[in-house]
Amino acid sequence: MLEEQPDYNIGRIPSPQERYVAWFDVMGTTAISSRSISEAAIKVFKLHIASIASYEACSGPQKQQLDLYPMMDGVYAISSSKTALMELMRSIFTTLGKDVVDADETHHILIIKAAIAYGPIIRGEQLGDSNDTLEGTDHQDRTMVGLPIVQAFLAENEAPPFGIHIHESARAFAPEGDDPFNYVWWKWFRSHDDEYDNRELARDIRETLDSYYEWSRENSERIDYDTDRIDAHQELANQYLPETQ
Repeated sequence: MLEEQPDYNIGRIPSPQERYVAWFDVMGTTAISSRSISEAAIKVFKLHIASIASYEACSGPQKQQLDLYPMMDGVYAISSSKTALMELMRSIFTTLGKDVVDADETHHILIIKAAIAYGPIIRGEQLGDSNDTLEGTDHQDRTMVGLPIVQAFLAENEAPPFGIHIHESARAFAPEGDDPFNYVWWKWFRSHDDEYDNRELARDIRETLDSYYEWSRENSERIDYDTDRIDAHQELANQYLPETQ
């Protein structure tokens, strides 16, 4: 039992900040964990490693506009800049995409997807010294609340394998100086100004996923992966990723 009650007084709640919120998730974590904790650990920690490495690779101003919030089986990325978030997401998807293509065993590949929302959030670090118990703790630095956090989490279900879904909030609103996203799916492997083009990697990912889904059909009962869901996931991936040449 606690000898004395902690300080629950938060004081004045700070004004929300408008931010992009991205949620990254490893597909099938629940099913994977139920059959192999080692496989689940490898895949989840690969996502965290790729997120940290991509964040650390960001330069100067872009890095200052980004924050990572690691969760158990995924990662939130918060950004005040659309450009900074896009660069981070491209790096994470490219890094893990190369890992998928280079995998020795197709049935062990890691498949990620993500979603982006936009809106007001309050981060724990905004509270400053308003609470003696919270001040200076990891909880203060790693805690946030806000509608786009929920929106990004739920919208991730609409993302194709190795794809990114844009919630309607990020298609309708943007910070000053940015334009809202134009599409329901943002394709991380290409840009309209030709400054970035990784479609060859995306084609290789699609080919690897085709092999993975074929193996999954042959082993659907053993891996607890319904064939209807396999078909749906493969169709989404094929609509999102470019066709192989």
